[in-house]
Amino acid sequence: MTIATLRSRRFARLRPPVMLRVSEWAREHRRLSPESAATPGPFDPDVTPFMREVADSMGDPKVAEVRVMKSSQVAYSENLNNLHRAADSHLRGADPDDSAHAGDGGELFQGPY
Repeated sequence: MTIATLRSRRFARLRPPVMLRVSEWAREHRRLSPESAATPGPFDPDVTPFMREVADSMGDPKVAEVRVMKSSQVAYSENLNNLHRAADSHLRGADPDDSAHAGDGGELFQGPY
């Protein structure tokens, strides 16, 4: 192994994580449990395409305010969860599976999401 290769690997670890939109992050990292979703498994933003722009706007640092008029049962809460977890994962620079979060009932659960 050359010094250039070692140096390249070392600097690669210092790079900040790739900035993803909230919907992209959720597609890659989020899993829905059978207890919290009618369709458990990987989160699919295509199930609620009308929420993609709302979620991505909430995660955009250039957007100061997002107002939403919505009905119930349209995945709004799940998109807020995606925003929180994507921001948490990015700010810590951590694998999203390495964190613990409180559930709706206050219980702690560990990733994967």
